[in-house]
Amino acid sequence: ASMPLFDESMLFGPLSIDIEELKDKTLQVYEVVKNAKIIKINAKNGTQIEFNLEGREFLTDYGLLDKPGSFGNLPAGEVFIAPNEGKTNGYFVAEFGPTFKFDGNLCFVIKNGMLNEIIGSDNYAKTLKKIIDQHPQAANVAELGIGTNTKAKDPLNILEAEKIYRTIHMALGDNSSFGGKVSVPFHQDFVLFNPNVIVIKDDGSQYLNFD
Repeated sequence: ASMPLFDESMLFGPLSIDIEELKDKTLQVYEVVKNAKIIKINAKNGTQIEFNLEGREFLTDYGLLDKPGSFGNLPAGEVFIAPNEGKTNGYFVAEFGPTFKFDGNLCFVIKNGMLNEIIGSDNYAKTLKKIIDQHPQAANVAELGIGTNTKAKDPLNILEAEKIYRTIHMALGDNSSFGGKVSVPFHQDFVLFNPNVIVIKDDGSQYLNFD
């Protein structure tokens, strides 16, 4: 179990959810997004971004680590995928960092699968730019995830925030452990609240949201 930034309060929040309930909710979301060719996301905060997923597979994490070699986050609750490198484009507006709310939103300008520009004045922008200067592949759009834990609530701790039901998260950096091609010593998620999600399947069918 990977538990970075774990806080005791999580025992009484997202970790207190019934494991079968979490499994059912996670698999429901998985059924909607599996075999997606494209996922488009927009939100009132200005986010408008498109992920190319063709040929990649969604994974589920609902906290059942009962077999040798099992691996996942605790608390759990997400469906996630490594988008095709070089094919994500748009604007992702982040309101929260790993453990704090930004002093003004940061807009990540994504071009051809890489973080091309950061618009906003929060000091985290400088931190992120330094990391990318040192490790250019840290700018890679590494992950698209969907939260499935109905008892996750805290937006200030990314371990819990990315599991909040009906949120989506985008990560930058490494995706080599879950189907991607980029290996870099950096992986950071950013959560988007109240998104509109459009799922476009291989057969051309479209689904708005996943509930």
